[in-house]
Amino acid sequence: MACPVCLTTQARYQQHPTKVATSVECLQCGDFVLTGPAAVVLKNEPENVRWKLSAWIRDQRPEGVTTHSLDQARATVIPNLLRRADRMLRWIGENFPGGTRFSYDSIGRWESSKSEPEGLAQSLTGEVVASPLISVGWNRNIDEVRYMLDEVLAAEMGLLKVSKSGSYYVVSAKGLLHLEGRGSETQTLGFCAMWFNQEVEPLWAVAILNAIREAGYEPLRIDAKQHNGKIDDEIVASIRSSRFVVADFTGQRGGVYYEAGFAMAWACQ
Repeated sequence: MACPVCLTTQARYQQHPTKVATSVECLQCGDFVLTGPAAVVLKNEPENVRWKLSAWIRDQRPEGVTTHSLDQARATVIPNLLRRADRMLRWIGENFPGGTRFSYDSIGRWESSKSEPEGLAQSLTGEVVASPLISVGWNRNIDEVRYMLDEVLAAEMGLLKVSKSGSYYVVSAKGLLHLEGRGSETQTLGFCAMWFNQEVEPLWAVAILNAIREAGYEPLRIDAKQHNGKIDDEIVASIRSSRFVVADFTGQRGGVYYEAGFAMAWACQ
């Protein structure tokens, strides 16, 4: 079945075990829970807006996609070109680690179609029809993904290398250094310390997130960051790699005081 958000085919649906909602697994949007009212709204959503909703869902990973979530997604400021390129490179680094070669066809779902040129010979043609990189990089379509790979990440930034035949890519040495935090794009994060509660979610989604992006930085909340280590270690590392910290003390959360205090101590070093 087609995904209700991005409309790519072969999404998987399942009734949510505890909520009046549907769990959706989509290659492009990721995994999310869609409420009934939001599903109704999406049926009339213009196609030229769906890419943004898809990117927002993968970026924010909300507990549930509601009608309010869709409003927040439409109002979200799109990250600038550098942030989009960084997101794409980090996805590539996670999925093709250690300088592993990857082809254009391996970044998503590829559909082939049969054609018969002159004679009885039969050839196969096809195209990538869905990819996580569309939503990861806030791209409108797969053509924009290809442009970001070839012209931005490879030709302009030098973070990818393209084979002479154009058949595969590989993360360059400069790209690997960038992923380790030693590239030219260090300290582009704006860390936000706040209460992770639905009561203050609009403050984050509408105000803080957009304000940080409009200032030219990438907003980060620790609950949205994938990590394998201790959460305290991840918080410290994230604050150290951020240009600034925004702290909201609503709810008087001890963790927010800790993060704000550490940020002040780090800034004074």
